Amino acid sequence: MKVLFVGVFDSKSTNNSQVQAFERQGHVVYAYDYRNPDSGFSGDAIFDEVVGLRHSFRPDMVLFSKCRDFPTWVWEDYEDIPKVLWYMDPVNGNYTERLVELMKLSDFVYCNIWEAVERSRDLGIPAELLQEGFDRMVDRPFPIEEDKDVTFIGDTRGERRAYQDAVGFEVITGVYGEDHAKAVCRSRINLNFTEGGSSDRSYKVMAAGGFLLTQPWPHMEDDFTVGLDLDVFTTVEELKEQIAKYWNISRRRAIAWHGNRTVQKFTRDNWVTRIVNDVSGVS
Repeated sequence: MKVLFVGVFDSKSTNNSQVQAFERQGHVVYAYDYRNPDSGFSGDAIFDEVVGLRHSFRPDMVLFSKCRDFPTWVWEDYEDIPKVLWYMDPVNGNYTERLVELMKLSDFVYCNIWEAVERSRDLGIPAELLQEGFDRMVDRPFPIEEDKDVTFIGDTRGERRAYQDAVGFEVITGVYGEDHAKAVCRSRINLNFTEGGSSDRSYKVMAAGGFLLTQPWPHMEDDFTVGLDLDVFTTVEELKEQIAKYWNISRRRAIAWHGNRTVQKFTRDNWVTRIVNDVSGVS
């Protein structure tokens, strides 16, 4: 299949590993970076170039990664080609009225967060949950000494900062790819905070063999078993209790091992397989 993948391809973007997963499965991908196109175009010229690829690349499918500010006429110009819209964020400032318009013009809509799935369905959009998962090429265990106690990899904002003030865990920022996996491996306890669902952080932690202590998210237990694959907290006091409980190395390592086995079904390769099968009509 020839796939036009319209997204962002800087060094921090998960779109890179998603394209690589398509290519590992034998698909031909044109990765178009709409924030930094090779042509140097800007404004409407970017949209014109995306439409022009319909004729020069002749894709069998177009995958738009968020692209929340695109005009609807780009979708309309691809009327007879399957259009996939991938939305990976919570229902926040990125979930705009324009995005909803584009979702309604898409043939397939996948969201990584349950809250976004439910909001979309309430608006009459047949969105499906599709976990972004992890990149099996980099998110894996590394033989590194655990020299950090409790960490959170990401940005502190909102209630996360309140938890940090109360518990005093270390915050790690600016790590991607293998550096992210190595940061997980260095930590005895890896924390995760959620916003209507889980980002790829939880999957990456388990894939790297880390012990995950997370806020619960909707339908989490459809995929993971609390106390077997991971464990949860809902308040500051509960988090403190869980940290004390899992200071026992054998407890947390048993859960980390089982979580690593369970999470293997959520690779970026399986993300690709689900999309391709749906677009191809494979049941």
